[in-house]
Amino acid sequence: MDRRKFLLASAAAAMAGLPAGCAALRKHGAGRMPLACCGLDCGKCEVLQATLKGDREAKARLASSKVWADAARQHWGKQSLAAEDMTCYGCQSDRGPLFLSCRACPIRKCCKGRGLANCGKCVEWRTCAKLARHFKENPEARENLLGMEAKREG
Repeated sequence: MDRRKFLLASAAAAMAGLPAGCAALRKHGAGRMPLACCGLDCGKCEVLQATLKGDREAKARLASSKVWADAARQHWGKQSLAAEDMTCYGCQSDRGPLFLSCRACPIRKCCKGRGLANCGKCVEWRTCAKLARHFKENPEARENLLGMEAKREG
């Protein structure tokens, strides 16, 4: 999405009362969210969906779920999560809060540091040790990056 389209979508979002950038992200790629740096589909993330909808009940439900509570203890050193912790505007967002895992993500930091939209744009993505670990738990992320690569070549 070029700068002009982003600014126009952001202005429309502001007039509609949405956080700046949300509408631009939502409209990217014919209604699809851009891929996260690592290849995950941000549009499928329950935290992002709850944030975009302003659904505090969904955020509270997610915060108290076993899956997220276990992740908070294992990965982020938190004993519990609050509804406020369940806020994210997507990995590609430079505005607004990012979810705990996105904020601390070494893959995102590397990708952003290289000025790339996602790892699929990196010539080293297929041999990256960080991505190899990530793909073990999230094979769909690798498939998304492969699909993106195939579209570029096709």
